[in-house]
Amino acid sequence: MKDWLTCLKSYTDIVELHSFAAAARKRYSSASTLSKQINWLEEQFQCQLLQRTTRHVAVTEAGERVYQFGKQLFSDLNNLKEELQQSIEQVSGKLRVTMSVIVADDYVAPHIAEFLQCYPNLRFELDTSNSMVDMISEGYDVALRTTTQIEESYAAKQIGYVQRGIFAAPTYLKKYGAPQKIEDLKEHFCLHNPEYKNVDYWLFKDDKKIRVQGKLRSNSVEALKHAAIAGQGIAYMSSFRVQKAVQEGLLQGVLTEFWPQPTPIYFVYLKQQYLPRKVEVFIEFFAEKLKDVFVL
Repeated sequence: MKDWLTCLKSYTDIVELHSFAAAARKRYSSASTLSKQINWLEEQFQCQLLQRTTRHVAVTEAGERVYQFGKQLFSDLNNLKEELQQSIEQVSGKLRVTMSVIVADDYVAPHIAEFLQCYPNLRFELDTSNSMVDMISEGYDVALRTTTQIEESYAAKQIGYVQRGIFAAPTYLKKYGAPQKIEDLKEHFCLHNPEYKNVDYWLFKDDKKIRVQGKLRSNSVEALKHAAIAGQGIAYMSSFRVQKAVQEGLLQGVLTEFWPQPTPIYFVYLKQQYLPRKVEVFIEFFAEKLKDVFVL
């Protein structure tokens, strides 16, 4: 089976060089191979394109029309290649990203203006959702995901780990005592986040879990954090959410030896041979900005 583009390119080279032999040298081929390609084109068009003698190649009227078509086609293809290359290098077009509300609001949003200043030709769309979205059907270029497994059709860059654990204020622990084993949590005021799996259960190392109870339940991590700081109970949440409060002594980790294994966090994107430059620069920029957030 002949290749239309290959045969047409051989034909335009023959016309421009007025020689099968010269065109064959240019294309690192043989005159006999090019002759077969021209014969195939003439069969497809049902007309003669060239009048050939041992010393001369003349273009027929039909052949001139085919030549002009091929010349314009290859010019358009070359222009398209250059335009696409320029768009890749310039980082332009629309970039759609999805991630959780918490990470977007507290850790990504403060850097968006700087990112857009670096890439003024980029149109950036950030959607926040605490639900797992279908990147392909929803048209997202990048997603930030905490997971232990990347789907086969995606590629990913790990930017750190998310460690979930339990935290309480020193005032709470002084008043009620610090739990010594996970079963002790049954006797404490526990602050619930219903968006975690196993709503009434907290998960620990080696897949151990315990049912807890308390007087506050909220899908607002900020509400739970402030309640914990105020000494209203023990909270189960990601350590990066309370990093500052721990550093300031407002909260401290409890039962740290029983915390579950940390989960990797990734920038996930569609697996493809040529990664769009807009995706590449986004990941590079925000991986650097978030490197101190998702640390153990």
